[in-house]
Amino acid sequence: MALNASDLLRTIDVHVPTTITLTLPYYPSNGMIWQLESGGAGFSTTHPPVFRHRGSHATLGTEEFFFAMKETGTVPVVLDYMKPGPITGAPKQFKVTLQGT
Repeated sequence: MALNASDLLRTIDVHVPTTITLTLPYYPSNGMIWQLESGGAGFSTTHPPVFRHRGSHATLGTEEFFFAMKETGTVPVVLDYMKPGPITGAPKQFKVTLQGT
């Protein structure tokens, strides 16, 4: 299953077990990245995120996340867009709810 920024705040039905790829935009020049804040039981990352740049002088890229959902139930998935390190201020967030059946 593939998700992207247009899935913000949606509740999505998924048949478990499943793998999920989430692609979100990011701007390489500002030093901020998407970071997983929460998941739930039966939900895990399958490998580290992948950053994709659109050329050497790109101002916009994507960050891809790879998840597995192995159990039924409701899983809120929240990612923060912020600089690595100490949290300062309220980060921009991406939220989606997965409903495993």
